[in-house]
Amino acid sequence: MKLFNKTLFFQLREVFKKRTYNETFWAYIFISIPLGWSTIFFLLPIIKSINYSFTDFALSKMTSEWVGLENYIDVLMSPFWWHTIWISFKYSLAVVPAHILISLLLASLIIKFKNKVQSFFKAAFYLPTVLSLVVFTAIIKWIFEPGSGFANTLIQNLGFEPQLWFASPDQAFWVLAGMTWISGHGLGILLYCAALSGIPDSIYEASELDGVRPFRKFTRITWPLVRPTTIYVSILGLIGTFQVFDAAFLITRGGPLNTTYFVNYNIYNTFYNQGLFGVASAMSVILMIIILTVSILNYSLLSSKVEY
Repeated sequence: MKLFNKTLFFQLREVFKKRTYNETFWAYIFISIPLGWSTIFFLLPIIKSINYSFTDFALSKMTSEWVGLENYIDVLMSPFWWHTIWISFKYSLAVVPAHILISLLLASLIIKFKNKVQSFFKAAFYLPTVLSLVVFTAIIKWIFEPGSGFANTLIQNLGFEPQLWFASPDQAFWVLAGMTWISGHGLGILLYCAALSGIPDSIYEASELDGVRPFRKFTRITWPLVRPTTIYVSILGLIGTFQVFDAAFLITRGGPLNTTYFVNYNIYNTFYNQGLFGVASAMSVILMIIILTVSILNYSLLSSKVEY
């Protein structure tokens, strides 16, 4: 009997070993394609960009020369570079908090409906995310066209004076920020809906028995319990706002008076229009460090251990 049990044990161990080996083997097979894609189109360009940032490589030169930290010094000593950083940072302050609040508010309303109705609203709010940025930007440009655009036609019919919108140094930045306020909440809504659906109903039922008001229920229960999702949404928002490019390129070209000259648009112009690959690469590396630093600070400020 003991010999039988020992034999059975070894047979079962071999079966589990083989099963584990097969699962591990196929897991690596499935991740090999995205891993290879990331290596070719993300990791290698990053390494190449870091290498270029220490050279004077430019389109006008067939060879490159090692210049060390010269490109970094030139970028950091440039007042215009810090101007573009400030524009991007101000855009993040204008967009990210609003994105978090709007996404959470809409998700709180959607989660109260039945599943089919929830799916409809989730798809409706996510649709602008799927829409081509070029198409969406063209629509926004038509709406806020300084002359006879839809927005001016509407406010004129309401008895107000027409506005310059993108042509005004005081309004162009806020119009671009408004583009994000009225769209781009699809992913945030989906994430918050998932987080809200994971909160036990018993917590809300207990608060109702204690007579907790809706606003206090939101600030004391909902907001703390969705904080991990808020961290994720805010980090994605920060990365996205520091990389904004399409609106500046397709609508304002950084103007008027450089009020919408985002840092990513500055890197594009330095790279393609001026042909300074080394300087543009140094800008990209500095921007990567800034985004990483801001993301870490954001995580350290918002992170907390939440269990329910």
